[in-house]
Amino acid sequence: MNEKSSYLSERSCDEWQGLLVQRPSIADDDFGEMCFRIYDSTQYSYPIQLKWFVRESGSFGTVKSAWGLVREIDAEQYLVKLVNQDDSRWIKVEDIVSVTK
Repeated sequence: MNEKSSYLSERSCDEWQGLLVQRPSIADDDFGEMCFRIYDSTQYSYPIQLKWFVRESGSFGTVKSAWGLVREIDAEQYLVKLVNQDDSRWIKVEDIVSVTK
């Protein structure tokens, strides 16, 4: 275990940044289309794939992905609840970068 932790501590910031991506920018039209698909998932109960950005350092982070049905939309906190057979999670709408049917 020490061998692993010493290896990790020797990695430079440049190497770690190579594993991260810059936060994607989303056009207003694309954002509107994504919100429409999310709402349709709740109304018509069809699964969608959401990809969202998780900030790690500054404007860099990772993009996570999951399939499921959107069961709830929290308009006050700007969150959607994605549910599948394995788990459920709340995702911030502002972090969503892609929605596919």
